Amino acid sequence: MKSRTTNNRGNSRLDFGLSEKMRSRSKRAQVTIFVIIALIIIALVVLFLILKQEKVSDLGGKPEQNPESFLDLCLKDELRNVIMKIEEQGGYLEPTLYKEFMFEGDSAPSKMAYLCYYNGYCLPCVNQVPFIHKQVEKEIKADLTQKVADCIGELGQSFRDGGYTVEVRHASGDFNVNLFPDSVVININGEIVLTKSGESSVEKDFRVKQPSKISGLLDVVQRVIDDESSTLNCEFNYVDYPTLYPEYNIRKFISNDGSEIYVIEEESTREKFKFAVRGCVWPPGEGACDSEEGVLP
Repeated sequence: MKSRTTNNRGNSRLDFGLSEKMRSRSKRAQVTIFVIIALIIIALVVLFLILKQEKVSDLGGKPEQNPESFLDLCLKDELRNVIMKIEEQGGYLEPTLYKEFMFEGDSAPSKMAYLCYYNGYCLPCVNQVPFIHKQVEKEIKADLTQKVADCIGELGQSFRDGGYTVEVRHASGDFNVNLFPDSVVININGEIVLTKSGESSVEKDFRVKQPSKISGLLDVVQRVIDDESSTLNCEFNYVDYPTLYPEYNIRKFISNDGSEIYVIEEESTREKFKFAVRGCVWPPGEGACDSEEGVLP
């Protein structure tokens, strides 16, 4: 009897120990499951946010939520391309007074507008574009007029696809282009009247912004033109200028007819503005120039 009692107590202690171990393992298993579930929930939330962000980025968001994003997406490629073309050709899309020049490594010559020009010899060039910033704004607007009208029409159609009754009020060409230190901004005048479920609202006066340093580049261009057309030696000090304004790199090339090709580069963006100048050209042969009388024999 005594021995049996002892065995029962031993079994009880063993059962109790096993029970404790099982409960401990069960608790650890539950904690592990909770952690896994929490990680899955976090992963799903993160995935949802990423997909949502990509969708907004790709589609510009729903037009009723962000019409300016829709227009920005519609216009940005054409706007960026026209800025690049203008920078390559001296401020013009189709220059009429220009110099063709082939840079090293190019397969074809570049066509750059003369922004300061004199056809003869010895005398300084004459400024061809007194307001270069306005000229560039004019060129951008001329190129984008049809595209802006098309994008406004596409925005209206997107609203219709969303179940709205739409009235678009926009006259072709009714927008402004403005150059700022860090961007080119298009302000589009007009409005879109929306009606849905008996309620009406108006979206109007849209703004599209393209990062660009073209305004600062044009400031340098204007300085070059002023010096080339007014100084006695018809020369802009392109070597010392970057010392005062290190954000710009300036190169100058001389063509065989005496024309000067300027390439002005903005350091942070690598944007380049190229243009031509012709003035104070010495005559061929034995002639020389005099500042008062012009060509001397």
